[in-house]
Amino acid sequence: MSHDSDPVLHLRRTAIDAGWSDDELGRLVRQGELERLRRGAYVAGTLPADVAAVHRLLVRATLAGLRRPAVVSHQSAALLRGLPRLARSLPHEAAVVALDAPSTATCCS
Repeated sequence: MSHDSDPVLHLRRTAIDAGWSDDELGRLVRQGELERLRRGAYVAGTLPADVAAVHRLLVRATLAGLRRPAVVSHQSAALLRGLPRLARSLPHEAAVVALDAPSTATCCS
């Protein structure tokens, strides 16, 4: 899902598990060593200038933060598959995913 040129995605929960604190993450953001992509997701340095690269990172961060199974869909899926963009620009604030709806069916014999 990522390209070789995409920066490394750092997730807050992984950093906390590795012994970092929220204060340390905040300090790294203020110092410009990390840039916040979305809540709980950072990249080293600055975000890429390429809109597609930022969107790929956003998709990865979104999927990593979900608690339910999901699939990437619409413009996000087209981008990941290398298809031409469906819109002139990709949304910066949201990746397009579809959540797997919980089953409501019951069975009785």
